[in-house]
Amino acid sequence: MDDLRDSFEEFEKSYHNELLKYSMAFTKNNYDAEDVLNESFTRLWNKWEERAGLPEQHNKVWMLTTIQNVFKELLRQKKRVVLCGDEKLEYLKRGRSLDSFEENLQFQQYVQELKSELDGEEREIFDMAFLQGLPYDKITAKTGIKPSTLRSTIRRMRNKLRKKINF
Repeated sequence: MDDLRDSFEEFEKSYHNELLKYSMAFTKNNYDAEDVLNESFTRLWNKWEERAGLPEQHNKVWMLTTIQNVFKELLRQKKRVVLCGDEKLEYLKRGRSLDSFEENLQFQQYVQELKSELDGEEREIFDMAFLQGLPYDKITAKTGIKPSTLRSTIRRMRNKLRKKINF
């Protein structure tokens, strides 16, 4: 076990600075870069028993790939809006929490992703039926679409969107 630990520590010392710079290229700040690098080294340690015998270059390439993957995971976890101090203060003055702001923004992004799957007429119907909550008779009056055609269009949209959201 000591040989494994020693070889891992030697590898870590040899490549730490280089890999930190690589991590910084993604994260753009030292704190996140350190977090990404530490997580990557932790993952390498978990596999070190099987990877210790490989050439250092192979482990270095493995780390480069792992840093990219950890960074992508970090982005998915955060999914947050970074507001400067003034924006945060203004938002908090209005009595809203930053969490609700982020949730609302995520919801809007999700809706936009869903709408991108639809054509122009379907987007218009989607907005009226699902976002505005208009009844079918008002939608048919606004669009001039027959009620049976509207129902068919909405059914097709739902089927298309179900595939997108994996239902």
